[in-house]
Amino acid sequence: MYLNKFDFINNAVGIKSAAQVYFGKSPSTLKIEEAAMLVGMAKNPALFNPIRREELTKQRRNVVLGQMLKNDYIDQEEFDSLKTLDIVLDYHDVDHKEGIAPYFREILRGEVTNILNSKDKDGEYLYLKPDGSRYNMYRDGLKIYTTIDSRMQKYGEYAVSEHLGNELQKDFFRKLKRKKNAPFDYRVSPKQIDNILKIAMRRTSRYRVLAGKECGNCGRRGKYVQDHEEEGKKYWLCSAEDCKHKARQIPSDSIEIIFNTPVKTRVFSWKGEIDTIMSPMDSIRYYKSFLQAGFMSMDPHTGYIKAWVGGIDKKHFSYDHVKQGRRQVGSTFKPFVYALAIQEGYSPCYELPNVKTCFDMPDDKPDYCPKNSDGVYGCKVSLKYALANSMNTITAWILKQFGPQAVIDLVRKMGITSPLEPVPSLCLGVADLSVYEIVGANSTFANKGVWIEPTFLTRIEDKNGAIIKEFIPESHEVFSEETAFAMIQLMKGVVDGVYNECRGNKGRDQVKQGKKKTVYYTAGTGVRIRHNSRPYGGIKVPMAAKTGTTQNNSDGWFIGITPDLVTGVWVGAEDRSVRFADTYFGQGANMALPIYGYYINKVYADKSITISQEDFEKPDKPISIQLDCDAVKSTVIPGNYDPFFE
Repeated sequence: MYLNKFDFINNAVGIKSAAQVYFGKSPSTLKIEEAAMLVGMAKNPALFNPIRREELTKQRRNVVLGQMLKNDYIDQEEFDSLKTLDIVLDYHDVDHKEGIAPYFREILRGEVTNILNSKDKDGEYLYLKPDGSRYNMYRDGLKIYTTIDSRMQKYGEYAVSEHLGNELQKDFFRKLKRKKNAPFDYRVSPKQIDNILKIAMRRTSRYRVLAGKECGNCGRRGKYVQDHEEEGKKYWLCSAEDCKHKARQIPSDSIEIIFNTPVKTRVFSWKGEIDTIMSPMDSIRYYKSFLQAGFMSMDPHTGYIKAWVGGIDKKHFSYDHVKQGRRQVGSTFKPFVYALAIQEGYSPCYELPNVKTCFDMPDDKPDYCPKNSDGVYGCKVSLKYALANSMNTITAWILKQFGPQAVIDLVRKMGITSPLEPVPSLCLGVADLSVYEIVGANSTFANKGVWIEPTFLTRIEDKNGAIIKEFIPESHEVFSEETAFAMIQLMKGVVDGVYNECRGNKGRDQVKQGKKKTVYYTAGTGVRIRHNSRPYGGIKVPMAAKTGTTQNNSDGWFIGITPDLVTGVWVGAEDRSVRFADTYFGQGANMALPIYGYYINKVYADKSITISQEDFEKPDKPISIQLDCDAVKSTVIPGNYDPFFE
């Protein structure tokens, strides 16, 4: 039991981990001299560290072998032979940035740490062991149960790498070749670029180590790294007992010189790491050219998060884009505005003239009159058509009827906690929200109007199976089941399309079995998810959705809602000034939607995953809201036709 929880340092906790880290073996396959070394380390692993003090560790190992001889476990001949052997390691550095769900695991580590460190109002720790001591997450054999489904997690990671690694990043690199100040937008000045790169430099681990803000050996920060003087020379010394790493201090004005000096380095690429020579500053600029992603999928009925992909590669891009990151959400905010209208009695079939709605602005500023991205106005459209085609004019009209604060009050009930300003542009998605928030809020529609808190922890147990803490997600009703169902029908138009004759939908005569009829093609920003011609398409199950594209194509979003699964995808560069110049490539339907398509196709193809492919469940009570819009005369979505991008 002692060996199973002992910290052998170098991220080797427990004998099984230590055998793997130092020798690449299981404990049962260790040689006598290898086992003796590990047992010898137990006296003081920081002192008897084979990585740093091989000869001292060998002496300690031989003491253990001497005890084996003394107690008749080995004979004199074996002892004489074994004690002369050098320590031969097969060292395997434990890298927590590799393996499945690395971004999620880091978020989980932080969450569990906060829980174990939590105190009551009197300053006493809430969770203590039976002997009154505090729990150690790494040494006490805790069992932490999460909601992540390993199968769905793998499909999420596959979807991100498939679209970004094999498709979108190639398109982006091709576009960057035409830019003079790549990867930044042409409107960003050289001075602004220099400032962006310097800020990024100060965020790197290399900079923190050189500046004495982080230990270059164990990675500890803050108070652990202290000034140390020895023989008239200044050092940065790590005060941690199991580290004591020491590094020479350099003048602060030399750090930037180091960052601009070419060195041998290894950088990320979608085809594997590349060995090259470049300065650290050039590598920072190189990394700015990569598109990032945030992906989360959850069960809207339980709140359980099933898949969490926080980025494209944890080793090279450590920032989590699911919960830590917040980006402008664009049109994915619009369903919340429409939900307010439906809640107040409007029908998805309610028609409005497609004309500009203006807001009076204070301080003699010009009126704010949102424009449609396609520049088309006139005639009447239904709310369902307007949302399906992300029309700004109709969304602005709805907001003007109820005011920005009413929308804020609604989304607060749906779990959105990020700062929101009660301004007219709120309706078009100017706010910065996280993938975590936006997926949780949309789950309210699939959960019959009840918001349930997104959850990734179910319980924590001690080594004996005693429950330390259980987690039950919070929930409350936001709006009626009827309103939620109406919103689902309204959002189906995004992927199924909605017909509107005066909007210029293309039509053609189709002859089948001797009968002639005119087929009108529907429009919707997410219709490509239905098309068989696309490798991520061909999805026929009932689905509600919303795309989102922000100003200058800095952010692309897609939200997919099925009865048992709500999924959100964000794609964009680390800096908003790095983006596609044209909307064809930079919109949510091109940047984010394919990731959802690859993912959901894999999920539905896996027969071991129990997930509904049926339609959304209707409310038990009769529906008073009109859902069957008479304007839909004939709707056909051919497998190889994409009217939105013809």
